[in-house]
Amino acid sequence: MDGSLIHSFVNTLAWPVIVVAAFFVFRREVKGLIDRLSKLSFGDVSLELTDKVKSLEEHARGTDNQGEADHQAEKMVDVQLSHTLETPFDEKELMDIMRGASKRTLNTIYRRAKEVRNEAWKSMQVRRRQDDPSESKGERDIKLPRRWMQRTIPIFRALTESEHRDGWHRDYAQLGYALKDTGDIREARIALDIAIERCKQQSDKPVLPHYRFNWAYCEVRIDNAKHDDGHASDADTQAAVKEALKEGSNFPVLARAIKDDPEIQSWLDRNGLDWDWLELQ
Repeated sequence: MDGSLIHSFVNTLAWPVIVVAAFFVFRREVKGLIDRLSKLSFGDVSLELTDKVKSLEEHARGTDNQGEADHQAEKMVDVQLSHTLETPFDEKELMDIMRGASKRTLNTIYRRAKEVRNEAWKSMQVRRRQDDPSESKGERDIKLPRRWMQRTIPIFRALTESEHRDGWHRDYAQLGYALKDTGDIREARIALDIAIERCKQQSDKPVLPHYRFNWAYCEVRIDNAKHDDGHASDADTQAAVKEALKEGSNFPVLARAIKDDPEIQSWLDRNGLDWDWLELQ
């Protein structure tokens, strides 16, 4: 075998997709071949070949390690979101494991957590609508889906901190929704503030009506509690809430939710407003 053939073989190692896949499957055979070839004397070619194989071995080990990290992250998230409500993981432990997951695995985890949050929200809505005169029983009935939704919060929080996600606005929105529906209104408003700002930066479309509605839902409750003496809100708060309600009402389902929300009605009354400016009939 002459030096030109060895050079040709070495150059094929620059094709990462084909070679890494082949090396991953046949690494033992390839290593044996290289050990034999390295005994031949072709000057720098032998050294170059050895370096190429070493690089492929390191890449293969990295692939193995990433696969294991992804498997551990998905496994941990599955337990965290289990219907059986097994003991949840420590939030820091969960976030540390997710930090090592690949972008593809984090996308899968996002979809899974979003699905669970949606299912828990629907279950809470159904149980609240049930015709039961016992308010305490109604609250008792939503404890299970609320706890299930709470399990999504550390997952969404970990997603917002992942470098692979680039601070994606939907991660913050889902975190805000989960916090809001489990009663942490102030933290929810903060997450939704970020979601709205990131949406403006990351999308060429208007801010989603759901972001605006949920932000207004939180802000109205915070502001009502702040002014339990019945005094009107300051001008900036009034303007911000009115803008959010206006944009949120662009979606029919949200328009009905705005009209049916007693806290929003109370906020309007306190600020001397009616529904005319919002054009909700």
